[in-house]
Amino acid sequence: MLSTGRSRVAFMSMVTFVWAAVIGACATMALPHLLIGSKHRAWQNLFFALAALSVAGIACGELAIMHSVTTEQLGRAQQWVHVPIFFLAVAIVGFVHFYFGTGRLWLGISGCLVRFVTLVIDFAAPPNLNFRVITALRHVNFLGETVTMPEGVGSPWTHLSELSSLLILAFVVDATLALWRRGGRENRRRGAVVGGSLALFIVLAAGLSAVVNAQVVHLPYLVSLPFMGVIVAMGFELSYDILRGAQTAQQLRVSRAALRESEARMGLAAGVANLSLWCWDVRSDEFWLTKEGRALFGFSESERINLERFLGTIEEGDRARIKESVQTSLASGDEYESEYRVIQPDGRTRWVATYGRREVDERGKPALMRGMTRDITKRKMAEEALIESDARFFAVADAAPVMIWMSGPDKLCNFFNKGWFEFTGRTPAQELGNGWTEGVHREDLAHCLEVYGNAFDARQPFTMEYRLRRKDGEYRWILDSGTARTDLDGVFLGYIGSCVDITERRQAELDYQVQSTELARVGRVALMGELAASLAHEINNPVGAMVANASAGQRMIARGNIAAEELSELLVDIVADGHRAREVIEGIRNMVRRTEATPNPPKNA
Repeated sequence: MLSTGRSRVAFMSMVTFVWAAVIGACATMALPHLLIGSKHRAWQNLFFALAALSVAGIACGELAIMHSVTTEQLGRAQQWVHVPIFFLAVAIVGFVHFYFGTGRLWLGISGCLVRFVTLVIDFAAPPNLNFRVITALRHVNFLGETVTMPEGVGSPWTHLSELSSLLILAFVVDATLALWRRGGRENRRRGAVVGGSLALFIVLAAGLSAVVNAQVVHLPYLVSLPFMGVIVAMGFELSYDILRGAQTAQQLRVSRAALRESEARMGLAAGVANLSLWCWDVRSDEFWLTKEGRALFGFSESERINLERFLGTIEEGDRARIKESVQTSLASGDEYESEYRVIQPDGRTRWVATYGRREVDERGKPALMRGMTRDITKRKMAEEALIESDARFFAVADAAPVMIWMSGPDKLCNFFNKGWFEFTGRTPAQELGNGWTEGVHREDLAHCLEVYGNAFDARQPFTMEYRLRRKDGEYRWILDSGTARTDLDGVFLGYIGSCVDITERRQAELDYQVQSTELARVGRVALMGELAASLAHEINNPVGAMVANASAGQRMIARGNIAAEELSELLVDIVADGHRAREVIEGIRNMVRRTEATPNPPKNA
């Protein structure tokens, strides 16, 4: 029984224990930041201390409301709790403004002014801002303890407090989004932790108060608990900054010697790489340059350099462009990179390439611009020589009596000379890329592309013939020869080729072929004539003999004096001559007869 009684006592004091813990934690977190803010005029620390003390005051008021025994006592406790709520609103707006450095401050100020008006109404219209009249006390069981809550007629002035919370919430969200858009890992972490928790807990606190006042839920006022989370998030960020600052200071003290050594090494490396390092302090408009940089721009070792003095060393034709580029980089945060001419004290012109990057202060405003400069005069001279060489090539190519083309590593043609366009009568826009294939005869196109593609893939020279449409519509035979081209390092750059009209040559070759053919036909005719004459001679002899013998036999028969023996001799002679003629014809037939070739079977069959 004794043990059960002690447990009930423990449960009954749970509310007091929790709210006392909130009060103690807030006061403990407020004190060190109050000292830091007072000593270093750190406004974000001062506003955090005010916020923590305000949450502790709200917790005291909520504890007094829950332990009230009369309606008058509860009304006064509820009246006075609006004082720390007002200071909490001011603290949140001030902290966000100084810690984030972003947001529309008029939103936060408007929210604080509306909250001040509600505070005036709170004391001017008893019993308080929330109720017109408190009619009774309502007892609620919470955390094992019976606590007191008011019952009565609500006041419409509570909507002003909701408006104040809405304006402050809008200010916090706007500042958080602006900080997030600024970019950077640190800014986004602050926005997520502080801004996100503030927005969340403002919504929770305002919403919970509204439903409790409207008696939608039967709970005590719990505004201090959500804002305890806000205090923890704000305190964590400030403590993190303090810890990081202490670590940074320690690291700076430890690394000074290493930094000097690093600067010496960096200077040596920059000198070897022909780099000049520089830094421009935007706020003081003062330049720092390495020894090599001062020599490059013609500054003495002790001369003070500002932006105007620096721009004065740039060739007049480049000066306006460089000034505009610097201002654009400062405004946008983009990296600054450009090439320009510098006039040295002796009148010589040097080409330099400069690269720089903007750095901002804690408020996001431009503070420094650091970068490097390199003398690129030799490279520029080489580029100009290359441009001049290309110009000479194009001039020679246009004057050449052949059509010249070039393609890149992607197999697409990127150059045709003047002769090509005069032949096809088309524009560069029509011919470049794969446009030239539109003029190839459709019967030759597939073969043409196959030869070109195979040679291109193998990086081998090629020669091909195809028909290309001339500007008058006639297709002309073209001899196209191409070879791979590379740079000095052997890197493949594409192909270059030349085309020659060979239509007349092909026609001459065709005419020549027609004349072989004709000579062969004449030879065959002559041969046939000789063969026919020889054949006639060989056959005429036996035929003539047969005719003579037959005629003699007819005459003898007509006279009636032919003997059977004589007739038999004549017939024998005729038969012999017939056999002789047949042998001549059979010999010619055997000579011209085609013989069937019997294929030999494969050796491995």
